[in-house]
Amino acid sequence: MSIFQSYLASPKIKRVLNRRPGEEGFSLIELVVVVAVLAVLATIAVPAFLGLADDGEVNAAKTALANVYKECAYQSARGVVPPLHTALADGGGVDYGASATTTACTGTATAAGNYGTAPWTLTLDLATGAKSTTGTCSTTANQCNW
Repeated sequence: MSIFQSYLASPKIKRVLNRRPGEEGFSLIELVVVVAVLAVLATIAVPAFLGLADDGEVNAAKTALANVYKECAYQSARGVVPPLHTALADGGGVDYGASATTTACTGTATAAGNYGTAPWTLTLDLATGAKSTTGTCSTTANQCNW
């Protein structure tokens, strides 16, 4: 048996030589199924990510207002008149308005913004800590509660 004949008799070579044209790669059906699965996953995932920036603005406003209230309570417990609350600088799409800068922890601090196109306002009474929300600050009701 010659070298060529032994080469042709090897199982690997027989498998390659017996392959029919068009058997390599992916079929059109397989590619269509993969694209369809990816489209379904995208339609599920995209809406979950659309409101993340707006949720971040609402949460930043809540945190800023809560921090001002805590500062007021701390300073009042020490018998010190708190300074102007300039910590509520506008930013991130949230407009804290003039009432957010208060003296001696009296009055209210507010934060306002838009969830998509729907306006929302968070109000915090600095004397009592009472919180209120107006408008739409989320697609879920619990996001607006604080």
